[in-house]
Amino acid sequence: MIHDGTDALGHKGHVIGDKDWGRFWDRVDAALTVAAKGREESAAMALRQADPARRIWECRACGRLWVEGAGGGLTAYAPQSGRYGGVLDR
Repeated sequence: MIHDGTDALGHKGHVIGDKDWGRFWDRVDAALTVAAKGREESAAMALRQADPARRIWECRACGRLWVEGAGGGLTAYAPQSGRYGGVLDR
């Protein structure tokens, strides 16, 4: 069981695929333009709604990375070492 009950967890991360990376920064640029016009709240909401990232968790027992899929399911990727490596905790 991987606990996800708060923010700033060392075993949780967010992944943005390369296809979404440029579009995300385009949205950041657009939000900055909106914010510069005095509409900071609208800009912040637009960025939050963009959310191009998928969630990812690292199991502290076995080191598996659990990646959220497009439909919300999880896919596991196991490290060769079979141990927790803290890859998301930097």
